[in-house]
Amino acid sequence: MQKFFLLSILLISGLFACEPFTFEPDCGFQGIVYEKLPEEKIGQELAGVFIEFVSEDGKTIKSTESNVNGGYKITLPVGRYTVTAKHPDFEPYSTGSGFFVVTGNGLQIGNFFLHDLE
Repeated sequence: MQKFFLLSILLISGLFACEPFTFEPDCGFQGIVYEKLPEEKIGQELAGVFIEFVSEDGKTIKSTESNVNGGYKITLPVGRYTVTAKHPDFEPYSTGSGFFVVTGNGLQIGNFFLHDLE
């Protein structure tokens, strides 16, 4: 019994001496892509929108596509990103010289609104 007790203490002590497990939440963006209607109204959610995030230094390029409900989720390293969103039936969205900023504090909300091609 004493040997088992001593072995248990050593095993438990060894576990506590190891580097602790760290939980890092997903970082990046999630949101919904909507159709932008006249008079600043929001239309339907848009599926099949190609969304691309490019880091400020150009080293990270990640993309995703909106699902059938217009939703998307993308995991990204901390940093600043220019973003484009494209669909063949709508005008493309671009942040231009602006940035989406990933802070490392979980997923942030980034919704997109695309104007119909007319």
